[in-house]
Amino acid sequence: LLLLLAVASRAACIGPAAADDMTILRDRILASLLPSTSEASHKLDEAVAALMKSENASGAWADINYADKSRAVWSPGDHTARMLSMATALANPHGSMYQSKALSASVTAALEFWLKGDFQSDNWWWNEINTPQAFSEMYMLLQSEGFAFTKFQSDMGVTIMKRADWTHWTGANLVWMVNTQIRRGLFTSDTTLVQGGFTRLWQEVFVGTQKDDGIQSDSSFHQHGPELLAGSYGEVFTTLLMQDIVYATKTQFAISPEKLAIYTSLILDGQAWMMRHTRWDLSVIGRAFDGPGSGGVSFSPSLLRMLDSPRSAELNQLADRLSGSSNATSLVGHKAYYNSDYAVHRRAEWMVSVKMFSTRTIPARCVNDQGKKSEHASDGFTAIYYTGREYYDMAPIFDWKKLPGTTIQQDAPLLPCEYTLPTKSSPYVGSVQPNATASLLGSSAMQVISHNLTVRKSWHFHPEAFVSFATNMSCPGCADVATTFDCRRHNGDVVVYLHSGQYLKLSDGNHTFPANTSPVYWIFHDSTLYVPLTQADLQIFVGQRSGNWYEVNVNKENITLDIVELVASHGASQAYPAFAYSVWPGLAHPPGLPSVTSPTAPAAPPPTINGQLPQWEQGLLPQWGSDAGPARWNSPLPSPLGEVAQKAARRRGGRSGVDGAGTAAATLAGARKEAPEPAPDTLQVLVSNNVCTAVVNRTSGVVTVTSWPDNAGQAISVPLPAPSSDHWTLSVSGMGLFIVEPSLTQAKVHQVAVSAASPTTTKLQVVVGVPQLQGSGCSPSTDHQSTVFTFDALPATGKSVTLVCSV
Repeated sequence: LLLLLAVASRAACIGPAAADDMTILRDRILASLLPSTSEASHKLDEAVAALMKSENASGAWADINYADKSRAVWSPGDHTARMLSMATALANPHGSMYQSKALSASVTAALEFWLKGDFQSDNWWWNEINTPQAFSEMYMLLQSEGFAFTKFQSDMGVTIMKRADWTHWTGANLVWMVNTQIRRGLFTSDTTLVQGGFTRLWQEVFVGTQKDDGIQSDSSFHQHGPELLAGSYGEVFTTLLMQDIVYATKTQFAISPEKLAIYTSLILDGQAWMMRHTRWDLSVIGRAFDGPGSGGVSFSPSLLRMLDSPRSAELNQLADRLSGSSNATSLVGHKAYYNSDYAVHRRAEWMVSVKMFSTRTIPARCVNDQGKKSEHASDGFTAIYYTGREYYDMAPIFDWKKLPGTTIQQDAPLLPCEYTLPTKSSPYVGSVQPNATASLLGSSAMQVISHNLTVRKSWHFHPEAFVSFATNMSCPGCADVATTFDCRRHNGDVVVYLHSGQYLKLSDGNHTFPANTSPVYWIFHDSTLYVPLTQADLQIFVGQRSGNWYEVNVNKENITLDIVELVASHGASQAYPAFAYSVWPGLAHPPGLPSVTSPTAPAAPPPTINGQLPQWEQGLLPQWGSDAGPARWNSPLPSPLGEVAQKAARRRGGRSGVDGAGTAAATLAGARKEAPEPAPDTLQVLVSNNVCTAVVNRTSGVVTVTSWPDNAGQAISVPLPAPSSDHWTLSVSGMGLFIVEPSLTQAKVHQVAVSAASPTTTKLQVVVGVPQLQGSGCSPSTDHQSTVFTFDALPATGKSVTLVCSV
């Protein structure tokens, strides 16, 4: 990268008028292919010396199976990688093997062996992407140091490069292939090919529909259909284009400002939110957990700083975070990615993500034996991060029917690889976020339909915590259903506080806490407090668990990790009660304890709640006030918010307290100095298909329908009610709305479906989770445990109508 920076600087000073654009481009790409430091050059030379020693007289290596046809890990692929390393050392003017005749002979032998064998895999990716890419870079390097290609070597090499035919590909696959053709154009001095390549690259930088590969309207990234792969294919897309944009700067091939704006939005409004430090969120890499260490972010901080964008300050901040700078600005807020059924909640100290899927999206799936156990990876997978390494290398360790945040039928076997695209899904999946991204409020909801299980899941995010619900649960004939709070690497003591007042520090092993004899008040581990809000039998595992990467992918290495797994077992039931829990990340120690080292002698009383063990009917959802004022929780909710706020005050100068009614409260304005925000006056409701938007006043029962969107994928905003009023807003996405409405007396889930022949004849159906409602302007009809209202004649775009219904 140092060489690339130097070449880019020199070319910028020379300018296109004094230097040929093809030469500038060639120099920049060659500089990026060479080692950037003397240490890297030395390591490369050592590795290449070992390759030369092990190479046989025919130009092959004995440890490579050249007859292999495997799809994922293809043994002959090592041969092209080794040739590329040898060519790099041969062309590196700062290495000891620069223009070495012995090395040149070794490269020639290896090249001849490959060209005569023309080895190909049963997987097109190796034949059309990996091998042509390696050849394009290798040939540019060899050409730069004066390698004398024979006609056979030149012609056969070009033939291999041409197999990267971009004409029928999209997204990251297309970018891979176009880059190969640009390098082929530079090798053959074909300006037309190079210009055509850059033109096609920039055409791929567009905002597509939900089913398109590439950049989405919510700044997420899809590949192979509507599957969120921002950290795998999306990372390839972004990384290669970042290089291409820098290579083409101040040449005839440069990207336009309009295209650059779309590209930087993918990075800053999408991918930057989906990583924690230098690690991708597991939910955005799909099947790419292919071996030890997988899931790291490969963006170059140096190249990020070189992007000439109006948003350079934000790009520099991302570069600072990736570089581990102590002065890095934290990314704080809540974002809902409506095209991808994904949401992320970020604080300076921690991050939480939720991955869902619906009839509109594709969950994480298995392809080429990669992701063999991924069936439930999008059933509400909820990851909690501090360093980004909490789930590092956990893929072969997970019980894939006990994934963090999920509620899963335990006696149903996982679908085999060829069937990991579920046959059952629901349109009732969506998320909501405030219009101000920096706000720390948001909700997501998902109707899970899997095997015999149906359950409504929801997550409600508060500045200091989140609450998760599993309601309307049904699983006929099931032996057990389980909700998993978390399963992560073991980091620090595991402390359990029982309703009896007993503190326990758990040793390694399996620990069971029956709800009827040992109900758990909370569990503390790794700076995180988990609070069951309704009771279930809890099973906690602490200790070592072993696995093999081959169980989930194609790598066959064994692995053993020290983990903690927290699971609530719902057992077998004809009518499952609702289940809820809250999670409080970022606590220095459990409530009432100065540390976790002496749990039998608390220095202060444990947290208390008003009244009895909270029940679903009592209303467990938080009441979120305006961002300018206190955030309050209903008193039936066991809340260590005062503890959290005290910690926030210690860190950032905020204040905390408990009001006279016993409701925990935190004044958050001073506690959020890292991202001060105004009180938002609108709520951004995100839609991914033809749906409308609504706001509910739960006191008066007023349903206000607003704004029919002009186009699929459009985001619209509606006014929020006054901060003093008692309102709740709705989750909206796709062909319907999934509404979670808290009530002081009963928590209800509303499903709203939209059917449309045209906007003028659209009808809005509201399914309310209680029977026998009455209303004016509504036509109720009872449906089992619900009441269905059908509202006719929705207004034109930009208009609104109010329909009043009362209980």
